[in-house]
Amino acid sequence: MSEMHEQALNSIYRQVLQRLLSLHTPGERHALMNLAERLGRQYQASPQWRPALVCGADRDSLLAMALLRVSQLLVAGSLGETFSLRVIIPGASGIAQADHENVRRALGALFMTEDPRVELLLGTPGELQPYDTIRPAPAITPDTNEGLLAGLWEARAEHDKGLAPGCLRALAQLALRALERPGHDQLVGALAPSVAWRALARARRQVRAGRGRAAVAVPPGLGWLPYLAGNGEGPSVARGQPLLPFMDLHPILPTSTKRRWQLAMQGLGMHVDPLGAATGLPGCADPLLEAHLAGLAAHHRGQDYQSGLAAHLRPRLERLRLEGVPVRTLGFLRAHYLGEAGSTLQAQRLGQHAVEKLGLTETQLSCLLHDPFRDRGARLQSFLAHCHPTEMHRAPQLRRALEGQPGNVEQVHWLQQVSGLPIPLLRQLYVRRSVGQRSLLPRLPCLCQGRRASAPAAIILGQARPSQLHRSSERAGQR
Repeated sequence: MSEMHEQALNSIYRQVLQRLLSLHTPGERHALMNLAERLGRQYQASPQWRPALVCGADRDSLLAMALLRVSQLLVAGSLGETFSLRVIIPGASGIAQADHENVRRALGALFMTEDPRVELLLGTPGELQPYDTIRPAPAITPDTNEGLLAGLWEARAEHDKGLAPGCLRALAQLALRALERPGHDQLVGALAPSVAWRALARARRQVRAGRGRAAVAVPPGLGWLPYLAGNGEGPSVARGQPLLPFMDLHPILPTSTKRRWQLAMQGLGMHVDPLGAATGLPGCADPLLEAHLAGLAAHHRGQDYQSGLAAHLRPRLERLRLEGVPVRTLGFLRAHYLGEAGSTLQAQRLGQHAVEKLGLTETQLSCLLHDPFRDRGARLQSFLAHCHPTEMHRAPQLRRALEGQPGNVEQVHWLQQVSGLPIPLLRQLYVRRSVGQRSLLPRLPCLCQGRRASAPAAIILGQARPSQLHRSSERAGQR
């Protein structure tokens, strides 16, 4: 890099810093100076130290990224050099294209994409790869599609239970990958106390269930990550290199949600979306898929798809109003999402997201909503009458195929095509009994990182051993 080029970049960095500081009140600037001083001392004590932020594309995550960027530039102006910064954006289905657009605008406002001191990564199942601001979202694969469908059916079967353990497992694996250099990299986030406490309680239950009380004896925190990653699926942490404690930037954010929206919209170019990434654990749900299922559920109840979508969106718009989103912005959102033309466009957007991003067809989701297989096919007849009336005469053959009787190859193929699940898992669902009151709209499972090819068996079969699944699959293939 030539001296002239370096001077031009430093001038741009100063302009970015001045613009960001000018957006803050004197009290907020004082908090920023204290944070920068703290991080500068950390960097001076250990020049290899580097904060690693998992940015879930929600408002608070983007503001936390801005806090780190301002601190980085302040330290550079004070010391002449500064720490490196690592930002990981989860490649989860819950982070839609509109959320990635918010990330792209924030990166541009902070001038981070061209700074060699900033490493931008996309967290995909099994690896971290450079973040592409043009086409950031990973493509769906057959393995993750099958795993996602299995997770949806499991959420349907266990509607009254809490968050699926795969959520914390995927996040733990992503966090361990983010900490490339244990002892030097420090995980950073902006979790609300309520979210942090719920995650800690779930982690404690999961660690105790999987590793016993001896594992829970480890002090709560990042020391649980290797346990939560589970069964060697995530990278191990070398002995003698303890993880640095989690750095929570949430207390530094403005206490007013109205002020946070103002900073995110004016300073980072964030566009408010009622179906955008929610504040909390990154990518744990897919708001677009939730809205699509709400519309389909209304359609199957004999109502209009748009009416179900509107009923799903109204509480979200009301929450944005209570959080202080400007009235003009709310008016635009209501017209864009609840108006006649806008709701039609949103329906197309949601259906396209389900097919292109998740690989889920309307036929598969309709089958999920009707839940025709559990309780030995108690709702199979009504499902066929509502969605596939031309196949009602095949109900006895379909039942025999689900029971595992030989000579039903055509029926097996039809069941797999309609549901999207392999026949061994469908047979497990067939003998499974409902627990609690059935709801038409299922709770979504964790969608943080998708699932590997082996995950559907673990999710649906519960305590079944892999060898049992292998024998079941072989028998299904022979039939």
